[in-house]
Amino acid sequence: MKYDDRIQRSIDYIDRNLTAAIDLKEIARQSGYSLSHFYKVFPAVTGFSIKEFVRNKRLAASARRLVYTRDRILDIAVESGFESQEAFTRAFEALYGTTPAKYRLTRKRSLDSFDAMDEFARQMELRVKGGHAMNAA
Repeated sequence: MKYDDRIQRSIDYIDRNLTAAIDLKEIARQSGYSLSHFYKVFPAVTGFSIKEFVRNKRLAASARRLVYTRDRILDIAVESGFESQEAFTRAFEALYGTTPAKYRLTRKRSLDSFDAMDEFARQMELRVKGGHAMNAA
């Protein structure tokens, strides 16, 4: 989602620094707003407090890592700024309605199914193309 330019600069900063300690003053500075004004504007524009927004962005990045990597859940949790796997699991479950381990398993199965369907579709396409080519001869 694209926000107004001033808030978008702050969001871009958040995106670039998801794995680092993010300073709220620096986020506000990126927008050009004072910290006190930024605290009012950011939720009005995004619908989230700054803290919720950062946490949700980190959890979304973590969700991708769960599906596309074999990284340990503990490593993902710590690198996402959570103090423990338990804290990460609570936050993840609150946002996604499932634990990170279950999310990984179900999404991985879905991706595997999609990959299998894609491969099947490619094979069928090759057969059809081959069949048409033979009929034309």
